[in-house]
Amino acid sequence: MESFDKDVYREDKGDLITAYTEILGRLKIWKKDTPNKEFVFEIKIKLREGILDPQGNVTYKILKKLNYPIEQVNFDKSIRLTIQESDFQKANTIAEEIASNILVNPVLEYYQISQIQEEWFLVKIIKTAVLVFPGTSGERDAHFALQRNNFSVDYLWHDLTNP
Repeated sequence: MESFDKDVYREDKGDLITAYTEILGRLKIWKKDTPNKEFVFEIKIKLREGILDPQGNVTYKILKKLNYPIEQVNFDKSIRLTIQESDFQKANTIAEEIASNILVNPVLEYYQISQIQEEWFLVKIIKTAVLVFPGTSGERDAHFALQRNNFSVDYLWHDLTNP
């Protein structure tokens, strides 16, 4: 039978987040192998070198007339994509395909893709609380680990009648 001793995680065994993630997996409310993940990507689209930026040029002239110490103004595009997929590689491939085939004019522009965040759907619907008792010290660690795993978490005093 598997041991569920909470005190095993009080020893310095490395990454706290990994330890609490293992506990969440044991509770069967959150699993890393779930296909329900959201990956958020930011695609930055910029004009290629030598391509005129009329919007940037007009803004530059106006700012110079207003005596701002401006050397250059460029207008770029920033697009966020939220992709639901089972793993990062598949989501990244989809983001690359969308950027290169749909969003960017390769003659005039180039793009850069960066991953902003990764979320687990199930975590979004679970509201959690860390019980606080006098004289204990593990609450902050638990709160931090839950927040780091994208849980909505609050502290809750053990005696609600006397907070």
